[in-house]
Amino acid sequence: MSSRYSYYLSLVLVLLVGLVISLIPISSASGSPQSAVVQLQPPAASLTSNSLVRYSHTLLLGSNGTPTQNGTALLSVMNTISNSNPSATKPYLLKLEPGQYDLGSQSLSLLPYVDLEGSGEDTTVISSTISNSNPGGATPPITGTLVMASNSEIRFLTVENTSPGSALIDTSQVAIYVPSNATHVHITHITAVSTNLNIGMYDRTYGLHNSSPVTITVQNSTFSASGGNLGNYSIQNNALISASQLNSMATGLGVICVGSYSYDSFTGFYAPLSNACVP
Repeated sequence: MSSRYSYYLSLVLVLLVGLVISLIPISSASGSPQSAVVQLQPPAASLTSNSLVRYSHTLLLGSNGTPTQNGTALLSVMNTISNSNPSATKPYLLKLEPGQYDLGSQSLSLLPYVDLEGSGEDTTVISSTISNSNPGGATPPITGTLVMASNSEIRFLTVENTSPGSALIDTSQVAIYVPSNATHVHITHITAVSTNLNIGMYDRTYGLHNSSPVTITVQNSTFSASGGNLGNYSIQNNALISASQLNSMATGLGVICVGSYSYDSFTGFYAPLSNACVP
């Protein structure tokens, strides 16, 4: 056998042995095959008008419709998430594309264990004209453009309330409303604006109205209120906002109220028990 023949034969044998080894499953130390890491690609879908892309616990809503169509789709998606029964062990994230989401005269109520995330305070805007009837100034607000829920967070978007008010009865307009039963509420990088269009004669505006008796966390956010004839409150707070609120601002014609308050049904105003409202 020539040396050249022996060389090529050896090379073929090495290649065959390498091929056989590559076909043998990789085993762990215990001898059981290891699971291969598979990278799943996102759906190959282009977001058309109000398209919804759904992952296991994240929903991405498109915004190529009109502002009204986008708002209607947003309300619908929240109902879809509700049917999935979010929980502490199964939280959800609703992600919004840049765009305008007009809810009309309705409000968007978040669900416990559901976070709402926009694509930036300047690019994702949720708005409505919903108002609270407040005859004689005897009742506090009970709703707003966006209603928070326990164990929820909103971030990276703008919330607006542009209700015109009423010339006949007392009304109040709220951008973000935190109900009294809400706990573990987080507001991060949010712009909240409540603007009365000065049609009503007996109106109050609130950028953020917190009825919750527990601490909420507010970070790097801006609140403003204007146009209310009976009062403008950038933040009306019925509990203690966490120290991280210091990273935020109250602007415009409103005032910021940080502390504990009791509601006086006779006057229709909150009486400060500690701290005070400041310009």
